[in-house]
Amino acid sequence: MNPSVNFENSREVALSLEKAWQFLSGERAMFDVLVEMPACPTFADFSVFMPLAVDAGARTAGVGVLIQREDATIVASHMFGIPKDDIQEADLRDACAEVCNVFSGCVAPNIGHTSSICIGLPTLASSADFDEISKGSVITLTYRCDQQIKRLFVLVYGVFLAPNNGANHGHP
Repeated sequence: MNPSVNFENSREVALSLEKAWQFLSGERAMFDVLVEMPACPTFADFSVFMPLAVDAGARTAGVGVLIQREDATIVASHMFGIPKDDIQEADLRDACAEVCNVFSGCVAPNIGHTSSICIGLPTLASSADFDEISKGSVITLTYRCDQQIKRLFVLVYGVFLAPNNGANHGHP
Protein backbone atom coordinates (compact mmCIF):
# COMPACT_ATOMS: atom_id res chain seq x y z
CA MET A 1 0.00 0.00 0.00
CA ASN A 2 1.23 3.48 -0.81
CA PRO A 3 2.22 5.86 1.99
CA SER A 4 -0.53 7.90 3.64
CA VAL A 5 -2.86 8.41 0.71
CA ASN A 6 -6.55 9.02 1.18
CA PHE A 7 -8.29 7.24 -1.69
CA GLU A 8 -11.79 7.70 -0.26
CA ASN A 9 -12.15 11.32 -1.34
CA SER A 10 -10.71 10.89 -4.84
CA ARG A 11 -14.04 11.63 -6.60
CA GLU A 12 -14.42 14.88 -4.64
CA VAL A 13 -10.87 15.80 -5.64
CA ALA A 14 -11.70 15.05 -9.30
CA LEU A 15 -14.68 17.43 -9.06
CA SER A 16 -12.42 20.06 -7.53
CA LEU A 17 -9.96 19.62 -10.43
CA GLU A 18 -12.84 20.05 -12.91
CA LYS A 19 -13.86 23.36 -11.28
CA ALA A 20 -10.24 24.54 -11.16
CA TRP A 21 -9.68 23.68 -14.84
CA GLN A 22 -12.79 25.61 -15.85
CA PHE A 23 -11.57 28.61 -13.83
CA LEU A 24 -8.05 28.41 -15.30
CA SER A 25 -8.92 27.62 -18.92
CA GLY A 26 -12.48 28.80 -19.39
CA GLU A 27 -13.35 25.30 -20.61
CA ARG A 28 -15.35 22.49 -19.04
CA ALA A 29 -13.60 19.16 -18.71
CA MET A 30 -14.05 15.95 -16.80
CA PHE A 31 -11.34 14.34 -14.66
CA ASP A 32 -11.33 10.63 -13.94
CA VAL A 33 -9.44 8.78 -11.24
CA LEU A 34 -7.52 5.92 -12.79
CA VAL A 35 -8.23 3.03 -10.46
CA GLU A 36 -5.87 0.57 -12.06
CA MET A 37 -2.42 2.09 -12.08
CA PRO A 38 -1.25 2.38 -15.68
CA ALA A 39 2.35 2.72 -16.72
CA CYS A 40 3.61 6.16 -15.78
CA PRO A 41 2.28 8.72 -18.26
CA THR A 42 4.89 10.02 -20.65
CA PHE A 43 6.63 13.39 -20.69
CA ALA A 44 4.48 16.28 -21.87
CA ASP A 45 5.50 19.60 -23.41
CA PHE A 46 4.87 21.17 -20.01
CA SER A 47 5.60 18.71 -17.20
CA VAL A 48 5.41 20.73 -14.00
CA PHE A 49 6.09 19.33 -10.54
CA MET A 50 5.59 20.62 -7.03
CA PRO A 51 7.02 19.08 -3.86
CA LEU A 52 4.77 18.93 -0.80
CA ALA A 53 6.37 18.66 2.64
CA VAL A 54 4.06 16.58 4.81
CA ASP A 55 3.91 16.45 8.62
CA ALA A 56 6.57 19.11 9.23
CA GLY A 57 8.88 17.73 6.56
CA ALA A 58 8.90 14.14 7.76
CA ARG A 59 7.91 13.08 4.24
CA THR A 60 7.98 14.70 0.82
CA ALA A 61 4.99 14.01 -1.38
CA GLY A 62 4.34 15.81 -4.63
CA VAL A 63 2.11 16.70 -7.53
CA GLY A 64 2.90 16.51 -11.23
CA VAL A 65 0.83 18.08 -13.97
CA LEU A 66 1.46 16.97 -17.55
CA ILE A 67 0.09 19.50 -20.06
CA GLN A 68 0.53 19.43 -23.81
CA ARG A 69 1.31 22.67 -25.67
CA GLU A 70 -2.18 23.05 -27.13
CA ASP A 71 -3.82 22.94 -23.70
CA ALA A 72 -1.13 25.22 -22.23
CA THR A 73 -1.96 27.75 -24.95
CA ILE A 74 -5.67 27.62 -24.07
CA VAL A 75 -4.88 28.24 -20.39
CA ALA A 76 -2.40 31.05 -21.06
CA SER A 77 -4.78 32.78 -23.47
CA HIS A 78 -7.65 32.63 -20.97
CA MET A 79 -5.53 33.47 -17.93
CA PHE A 80 -3.75 36.47 -19.43
CA GLY A 81 -6.42 37.63 -21.89
CA ILE A 82 -4.01 37.31 -24.81
CA PRO A 83 -4.96 35.95 -28.27
CA LYS A 84 -3.53 32.47 -28.82
CA ASP A 85 -1.32 33.69 -31.68
CA ASP A 86 0.34 36.24 -29.36
CA ILE A 87 1.24 33.81 -26.56
CA GLN A 88 4.95 33.71 -25.73
CA GLU A 89 6.88 30.75 -24.30
CA ALA A 90 7.18 32.53 -20.93
CA ASP A 91 3.38 32.92 -20.84
CA LEU A 92 3.01 29.16 -21.33
CA ARG A 93 5.48 28.38 -18.54
CA ASP A 94 3.79 30.81 -16.14
CA ALA A 95 0.31 29.51 -16.95
CA CYS A 96 1.36 25.87 -16.45
CA ALA A 97 3.09 26.73 -13.16
CA GLU A 98 -0.17 28.30 -11.99
CA VAL A 99 -2.14 25.22 -13.06
CA CYS A 100 0.22 23.06 -10.98
CA ASN A 101 -0.10 25.47 -8.05
CA VAL A 102 -3.91 25.42 -8.13
CA PHE A 103 -4.13 21.67 -8.77
CA SER A 104 -1.77 21.01 -5.83
CA GLY A 105 -4.32 22.62 -3.56
CA CYS A 106 -7.03 20.45 -5.09
CA VAL A 107 -5.21 17.15 -4.54
CA ALA A 108 -3.79 17.95 -1.09
CA PRO A 109 -6.72 16.09 0.59
CA ASN A 110 -5.41 12.88 -1.05
CA ILE A 111 -2.10 13.29 0.75
CA GLY A 112 -2.96 14.36 4.28
CA HIS A 113 -4.62 17.01 6.36
CA THR A 114 -4.13 20.27 4.49
CA SER A 115 -2.90 21.91 7.70
CA SER A 116 0.03 19.45 7.76
CA ILE A 117 1.14 20.14 4.16
CA CYS A 118 3.61 22.82 3.10
CA ILE A 119 3.29 23.45 -0.63
CA GLY A 120 6.58 24.13 -2.44
CA LEU A 121 7.21 25.95 -5.72
CA PRO A 122 6.27 24.62 -9.15
CA THR A 123 9.16 23.57 -11.37
CA LEU A 124 9.10 22.88 -15.10
CA ALA A 125 10.88 19.58 -15.72
CA SER A 126 13.03 18.68 -18.69
CA SER A 127 12.73 15.23 -20.23
CA ALA A 128 15.77 14.08 -18.21
CA ASP A 129 14.26 15.52 -14.99
CA PHE A 130 10.99 13.76 -15.78
CA ASP A 131 12.81 10.43 -16.18
CA GLU A 132 14.61 10.92 -12.86
CA ILE A 133 11.39 11.83 -11.05
CA SER A 134 9.63 8.82 -12.59
CA LYS A 135 12.36 6.44 -11.40
CA GLY A 136 12.68 7.77 -7.84
CA SER A 137 9.12 8.71 -6.91
CA VAL A 138 5.99 6.70 -6.16
CA ILE A 139 2.72 7.62 -7.90
CA THR A 140 -0.22 6.88 -5.63
CA LEU A 141 -3.07 8.33 -7.69
CA THR A 142 -3.49 9.47 -11.26
CA TYR A 143 -6.20 11.80 -12.52
CA ARG A 144 -6.76 11.97 -16.25
CA CYS A 145 -8.63 14.54 -18.26
CA ASP A 146 -9.42 13.56 -21.82
CA GLN A 147 -9.36 16.96 -23.45
CA GLN A 148 -10.58 17.49 -26.99
CA ILE A 149 -6.97 18.05 -28.04
CA LYS A 150 -4.72 16.01 -25.75
CA ARG A 151 -4.74 14.16 -22.46
CA LEU A 152 -3.97 16.08 -19.31
CA PHE A 153 -2.63 14.15 -16.31
CA VAL A 154 -2.42 15.08 -12.66
CA LEU A 155 -0.10 12.76 -10.75
CA VAL A 156 -0.20 12.46 -6.98
CA TYR A 157 3.03 11.20 -5.46
CA GLY A 158 3.06 9.57 -2.03
CA VAL A 159 6.86 9.78 -2.21
CA PHE A 160 8.43 12.50 -4.33
CA LEU A 161 12.14 12.75 -5.09
CA ALA A 162 13.18 15.87 -6.98
CA PRO A 163 15.91 15.61 -9.62
CA ASN A 164 19.47 16.03 -8.33
CA ASN A 165 20.60 18.43 -11.05
CA GLY A 166 19.43 21.51 -9.16
CA ALA A 167 16.40 22.06 -11.39
CA ASN A 168 14.10 22.07 -8.40
CA HIS A 169 14.90 25.63 -7.43
CA GLY A 170 11.54 27.28 -7.91
CA HIS A 171 9.34 28.89 -10.50
CA PRO A 172 9.89 27.67 -14.06
